[in-house]
Amino acid sequence: METFPQVKALIDGVLDVAFIRTPQRYPAELTDFVVDRHPYCVAIPENHHLAQRKQINLAMLAEEAFVAGSLEMEVGFWGNLGAVSKPGQSLRIVQRTPDIFSLLTFVAAGVGLGIISAPMQSVAIPGIVYRKISGALQEAEIAVAYRKRESAPVVKSFIHRLTSEKRRCGCGQKSPARK
Repeated sequence: METFPQVKALIDGVLDVAFIRTPQRYPAELTDFVVDRHPYCVAIPENHHLAQRKQINLAMLAEEAFVAGSLEMEVGFWGNLGAVSKPGQSLRIVQRTPDIFSLLTFVAAGVGLGIISAPMQSVAIPGIVYRKISGALQEAEIAVAYRKRESAPVVKSFIHRLTSEKRRCGCGQKSPARK
């Protein structure tokens, strides 16, 4: 289930806990804590001039065309494009897609580049190469979201267990890239 439906399900009481991409803001009744972070990579059509590079820096991406997620995801979340553009900087978005698989399909077709979190490199779509981005401005964050006023003992215990484990292993420490 994608992030927005999970947030709604938490509010509606259908879900008790959700593992989601971290939004910029939550509805007042929800909260979260970060459990993992992943660097961003760029998905490049294999015949693109940047495909021959081992690593891509931000300056190389400034004039490129991009395939991006839905506008709702970019506005409501620390969107993937935020990893390669400073606030106020405009990127040339040539196509928006509803999901990661559509995004990667458009990249493979040569429509533009895509910014993805590193674990998505395991999606094998012919015609795409993945490259690290040096100097990315942020990382993708995965969080555990839940209701602030949760009263169910089993859910409270589960949240307590996760937060205890997070403290023990040092997971979810703030990245210097995200403020």
